Formats: sequence, structure tokens, C-alpha cells
Amino acid sequence: MINVTYDYEYKNHHGGIGRDSRNLLSYLNQRGDLNITALNLSRPKNRMFRAINRLKERNLEIDSDLHFSPQIGSRTPHSKYKGIWIVRVHDLFPLTNPEWFPKIAVVLFWLATRKIKQRSPYLLYNSEFTRNEILRVIPEYDPNKLLYFPCGSEIESFDQPCYVCEVCVEGVPDSAFCLTVGTLEPRKNYEFLVQEFLRANMSNYKLVIAGAYGWKQNRLRRKLRTSHNKNIIWISNVCDYGLHQLYAQADFYISNSFAEGFEIPLIEARFHSLPLLLSDIEIHREMHGDVAWFFVNENFEASLKKFMLGRRSPTTRWIVDFQKITLKGFLDELHS
Repeated sequence: MINVTYDYEYKNHHGGIGRDSRNLLSYLNQRGDLNITALNLSRPKNRMFRAINRLKERNLEIDSDLHFSPQIGSRTPHSKYKGIWIVRVHDLFPLTNPEWFPKIAVVLFWLATRKIKQRSPYLLYNSEFTRNEILRVIPEYDPNKLLYFPCGSEIESFDQPCYVCEVCVEGVPDSAFCLTVGTLEPRKNYEFLVQEFLRANMSNYKLVIAGAYGWKQNRLRRKLRTSHNKNIIWISNVCDYGLHQLYAQADFYISNSFAEGFEIPLIEARFHSLPLLLSDIEIHREMHGDVAWFFVNENFEASLKKFMLGRRSPTTRWIVDFQKITLKGFLDELHS
């Protein structure tokens, strides 16, 4: 039996990283050959205090054979830690595109990357795009220490309403709508999406944005809060169950991101067979190139109308190719 510790700091987080963390922990629990201790560490509510707390406690005194960190910037094992350290890498955008993020996030990623260079843990990547980004940003990193495990979401378990969030209290919109899910942040390009959706004059459809406010989007937040246009709906507080209901009732899914490392909402949308209209970026092509419609910003309105007239066929579920999951073979070898 292998003793495993896991920094489960996103236990109650409804964002994509939280859903991915729960999915990874579920996979580890299902193996049966791991004795897992989830370290449920306290997280101050204030983002600044949370960042300071993370810096203060980033060296954990841990006694285990193997330790998982759920993302870059998570608290890490002490430098004297003798076990195997594995870090989940969703993306490296705070380093490659710092203009999209608060300065504290950029600093945390820079510190975490420096530690990775010093201690060379195993890195758990989620796509070929992310793997290539790791090797580009940290060229000296050993490719043999990269392990593949795709992001996941146990959407089948989203069956318990919270009775608090906007969807559980008010229900889903009562007319046809397209859905996009994600934090309000510059990388998601929501400001352009809202502007172009209104310009397209889709009177029969509403655009529903489901996601909490993130950072650097104050103008968009004010616009969404004060707008009297009923065709744009921002749901800033939604639990997993509420999200499940939105997917189930939406007519199609749209993503206009500038960049993504994986984008968990897309596999959740495919679970519900939603047609996909996506920005033409590398990760979208890699993960959904065979089922999605693509557009570039310059022809968004024309693409949207063509997409609507084409009456899209439902997408198929995204299927994990377990033969490619190198994490499984790595853990099997450890156990043997």
C-alpha cells in the first residue's frame, strides 16, 4: 500500500480546478492500492490573505510516499521531503501572458516555476498543448518526468441542489439560450462575446454566462449588472447541480477564449450532447476538432448566424483514452 497525501484545498470550490481536483482524487481512491490522506488546509476568504497564507505555508511537513499538489502555486512539500512529489499543471498562462492576470498570480507562478526548476517534481499535464507549453517555458525540464492525466469532471454526481445559488433558487431561463461557463477574466474574451452577441441581434436566444467574477473585468461586470438587456444573463453564483441544470437546458455551448489549457466545461457540455461553437485556438482543435464549429473574431457574427441556420447536430461525449494515461502506468510501477 502506497501512502499518498493530497493538498485538497479546492474541496468546496465550484470552479473548474475544483471539479478537476475532485475528479483526480476520485480516480486515486478507486485504485484500491493507495492509502490517501487529503490535507484539507484552511483557506482565508480574502484573496490577498489567501495568497500571503499560501506563501507562508508553502513548505508542508509531510510524511508520505507520494504527494499530489492540485495546481502550480499550491502549498508544496518541505525541501527535505523524501517522497515523490507530483504537481498538476493546468496551464502556464500567468507566465506566458501576464497581462491577463493580477500581479500576485504572476508572482506565485514565477515562484512555483523556480521551485519546479530547483526540485524537479513530476508534472501532471492535461493536454498536448500544455505539455508543449511546459517544455517551452521550462526548456531544461526532463520530458520523462511528465505524466499525462486529462482533466475531468464527475458531472454524473451533480445531483444535490444547494438551495442557495441563483439557479437553485430562481431556476434556469425559461426561453432558449446558449451557454458559456467560466470565470470573468480577460482570457475568456467575454466583453467581445457580449458585444458581438448583441450586434448579431439574436432575439430568439439569450446568452447565459455562468461564472464568478475573477479579475480585471470591472467594466464588463458593471455592464452585466446594470444592463437592462434581457438577452444577456450573468449567473455569478452557481453550484455543481445548478451548472448541471444549465447544461441540460441549453441549446448550444459557446466559448470565445483567447487561450485554454484544457477547458473542463467543454467536456461537460459534450456530456449533455450540446453543439459547440468555439474560437479557433490550438486546444479547441486538439480536443474537439472533430465535433465543433470554429470561428475567428473577425467573422463571429457571420459564423454565429451560419451555425444557427445549419441546425447543428448534437456532439458525442468526450471519451478518455485510458491507454494514453501515463499516470496509471507510473502508479502501477510504484506499487509493483
